[in-house]
Amino acid sequence: MGKAVNPKTGLTDILTVTIVHRIPMTIGMLMMQLPFLKNVTDAIINAIQTNTLQRLFLTTLWISTIVSLVMLALFIYSII
Repeated sequence: MGKAVNPKTGLTDILTVTIVHRIPMTIGMLMMQLPFLKNVTDAIINAIQTNTLQRLFLTTLWISTIVSLVMLALFIYSII
């Protein structure tokens, strides 16, 4: 699309934009593989399945909220 809008756009310009776009998403995917985040996710899924959401620890909720905000910020950055 860059070549269609501006014929002077080079291959390196297109590759740079593509690579920069993928960096935040790669960071997000790697971040989700951290062991403590997997434990938080498993705790929330288990609480939903057993209908015991009121027994979740406050730290679990805070961690999931912070991670969600970071992932949202990375997603917005990758769009812009």
